[in-house]
Formats: sequence, C-alpha cells, structure tokens
Amino acid sequence: MVCNPIYVKRERIHRIVPNATSACRLLLFLLLLSACRGTTSDPRAENIEKRLSRIQPVSMEFDARALPSRKRELLRKLVNAGASVHEAYLRQYYPPGVAIRDSLASRSDAMSKNALRLVIRNGGPFDKLNDERNFLSDEPRQPGGGFYPADLTREEFERFCANNPDAALQLRSPYTIVVRDGATLNAIPFHAAYAEWVVPAARL
Repeated sequence: MVCNPIYVKRERIHRIVPNATSACRLLLFLLLLSACRGTTSDPRAENIEKRLSRIQPVSMEFDARALPSRKRELLRKLVNAGASVHEAYLRQYYPPGVAIRDSLASRSDAMSKNALRLVIRNGGPFDKLNDERNFLSDEPRQPGGGFYPADLTREEFERFCANNPDAALQLRSPYTIVVRDGATLNAIPFHAAYAEWVVPAARL
C-alpha cells in the first residue's frame, strides 16, 4: 500500500484530542500530588505505593567486556534499536502515555517518582497486574489502544468494511492502524505511522 502523506498528518491531528484530554487529567493529578507532597494521606499515593510493593526488583547483570569488539558494537546497536521500537510500541498501546511519562519524569517529589516507576513498568497508567485498571485517573483504557480511533465502535468498523470491500483488507491488516477522516476510515501502515522510530531502528 502506498501511503498518502496527508493521512499521516490527519493521524497526528487525531491524536491531539485524546492527548489533550489525558494531559488535563494528568495536570489535575499532579496538582493534587503537589498539594499533599511529603505526606501519604492521599489515597492515590497509598494506592501507588501498594501497587509498587507487589513488584520485586531483580538484578539482571551482563558483562559484555569479554565479547569481541565487533559483537559489543552489534549489541549496542540492538539495544538502541530495541529502545526505538519500544517508543513505537508505547504509542500503539496508549498514545497519551508518553506525555504522562515525560511529565512525571520532570518532577522530583517522591509520589511522582513512584507514579513514574509504575507508568514505565506498565507502558502507561494501566496496571497490567490488576486488569489494566488506571492508577492515575478514572479513565479506562480504550480496547483498541492506539490502533483505532477512540470513538470507533466495532459495529461502525464492520459496517464500513462491508460497504468498502476494497479497503477492508488493509483496514483489517495486523500491520496498519485505522484513522478517521470524517465518515471515512483509512489504513496507515506501521512503517508510515511510526516512521519516526521504525526508520532509525531499521538503520541500526
């Protein structure tokens, strides 16, 4: 499939709305954290600490000094490529999660640091050890993650595919995301939607 660049632009525009909504919720949450900094009386802080207590840190050490220099260089490239692909994955799982992670990383209080640890471990604010329940707000995770528009229902998707059989194959592909253009649904291949991270990984 040849990607029309305008679709990618629309996909980015589409992301502004959920990001803005989640950013507002996060801002309110951070303001509340600031108000109770230094205490554990806030039930949100206690909830975060309780969730962290279930995670046991495990040290996994590897000494690459014994490897030949060529293999050490290969290992560095694989690590860097993996980090780039991970950034693309975060946007597939929950696009606003990246802004939440970066906002928490800019703060120095203990509760924000604890929340950041959970966000990093879960790829967003949804606890994978607790049925993906949001530990920062009441917002549920969209079943389609970053692969479909947040307001798209299964019924609308199936109806559109039935009425547009030529587009259905790409829309159903496991290697595309679906974006809305008015009443039309467009399929954007991963390599175009996540070019910012996939291209550097491929070069490595």
